[in-house]
Parts: sequence; C-alpha cells; structure tokens
Amino acid sequence: MNRKFVDDKLGNLFGDWFDFLFQLGESAATAKYENLKYVLLIPTASFTPHIIATGAISGFLQSSLTTGFISATEAKEKLLSSEKGVEVSVVDKELETLKPVVGALDSIDIERSVFWLKISSNDIKYANPAFPLDNDRYLVSITNKPFVIPDKPIEQVSNVDMSNFPAYYKNVDVLGLFGLPKNMIQIAGNKKELIGQSNTQFQINQEIKYSFADLLLLNRSKKEMFLTNILSSNEDKLIEESELSIFVQNPNTNLESIFEWENGKTQIILIPKTSRNAPTLVDLYNKEYLFRENEEELELYPDYIPRGCEIMAYQV
Repeated sequence: MNRKFVDDKLGNLFGDWFDFLFQLGESAATAKYENLKYVLLIPTASFTPHIIATGAISGFLQSSLTTGFISATEAKEKLLSSEKGVEVSVVDKELETLKPVVGALDSIDIERSVFWLKISSNDIKYANPAFPLDNDRYLVSITNKPFVIPDKPIEQVSNVDMSNFPAYYKNVDVLGLFGLPKNMIQIAGNKKELIGQSNTQFQINQEIKYSFADLLLLNRSKKEMFLTNILSSNEDKLIEESELSIFVQNPNTNLESIFEWENGKTQIILIPKTSRNAPTLVDLYNKEYLFRENEEELELYPDYIPRGCEIMAYQV
C-alpha cells in the first residue's frame, strides 16, 4: 500500500516507520496496565503522533472497551449484564444520516422488551428515549465506561465521509467509531503545528484522499462527533478522562511542565533528537524509568523497532 502526501515535498507514509508507529498505537490502546508510559527518542516528531493515534483507534476498536455496533437483538444479553450508568450508543440504520443517541444505560423492561437511556440530567425538559431489544433496525454499542450525564443531550453528527476509511483502518468495523467515547485521545504540544499537520492531505494508492483530522475524528466543533483533541502542553488544559495521552516536544513547548501529570491511563512521550530540550527530558525520563515502582520489565513493544528510534516502557 502506497500512502503519499499530496504535497510531493513531504514524501510518503509507509514502510517500517509507519508500521512501527501504527503498531505502537495499537499496543498502547490494548495495554492492561495503569499509569503506563512509553518514552520515544526519535529523529522527528512530524506526523508521528497522528500515526500513533490512528493506530490507537484501531486498537480501541479491537479491544474490550466497546462491543462495537451490533444489532439490538445481539446486544440484549450484554445489556442485561451491564451495570446501570455505562455509556451506550444507539443508531437507527434506516436513517439517511447516522446520528447516534448517546446516554447512560438507565433501565430495562424484559416483559416489554425495551431499554431506556438517560441522556440528560434535566428529566423535565429532555425525556429518556426508549429502544426495542428485539428489533434489528437499531444498532447498539456498549462501552465498559460510565457515562457522565450532561445537562443537555449530546447530539453527535459526523460530517466526515467514512466510506473510504476501511482502506486505512484494516480488519475493523469503522462504524464502531460512532460507539467510542468522546475524548478518547489527546495530543498535546505545539497546538498550531499539530493542527496544521492533522489537516495535511495524503492519498492511498493515488486514489483516495485522507487527512489525519478526519481519520482521528478531530474535535473541530461542538455539534460534530469527535474522538481526539489537540491541545497545548499546559497541565490545566489536559483532559483527565482521555484513554491515551500523546505528548510531543515541539518547538516553543517544554514537556517538563507536565512531567508529573498522570490520569491512571497510558501516555506516549515523543522527544525529537534535534530538540534543544532533548538532553534534559531524556535525563528526567531515564531517572523515572530507573526508579519506577514496578520491578517487572514490560514487554509491550512493537515487533520491530526501526533504526534511529530508542524506546522504553514502564509504569509509574
């Protein structure tokens, strides 16, 4: 498969480096460790966090975090065994535009074969919708995470055409993107530079055009469905509920300011070898690695690590 930037000066997106970064994202998404850190010393950080993040989305779609979208009939047993309050998304597949209804599992009536979602804390203004358990018109996605009930229902609509996504995301059901929780991934660094890279277009086999902003369902408006946030590297901007945090040492940033930030989830720290902050950051993370709490060596690395990359994984 040939992934080539539309701008010829940027070159290609394939080979050992792409495969390594994508696989690292998949590994990070499916790791079962709390406060897991990957630290990478790499030749450049350009597009690196975006490739890792798409790999993570592929991993999340293959993990136990969500059932993916399955028919309501198939989801019945899972709904019955799920705790009240878990996040559930429902799609009516007969509608022209897929508009997931997202809420907390509220109650189930077996005799009437119906389940309800709580979509808002304002019960007077917004009614809890009901859905049939035995009607395959409806597709259901169930996560193992509690849903934080908002004052106003979440209206999710994707303006991204995902019909070509299977050419990039192999062996996963891309409809499952609708069933993943918001704020799954955060990428923190030089916000302007990271957003610019995310909007850069590339194509696969000289046919279909993509951008990482689309593939990552980047947060671009309040009403649009999203999974990924790009932020500045300020601790007060970071999102606690993100399943994966990717920190990038870009120009005009300094990851020392968020060195101690933790949320119990996985972090990936990217340090370009050319960065003037590289010696200080390498020393900080090397010391943390050497004096980490766990004694077990974590074998969570991709199958192949390309030359020019140094990587370590550990828990804090």
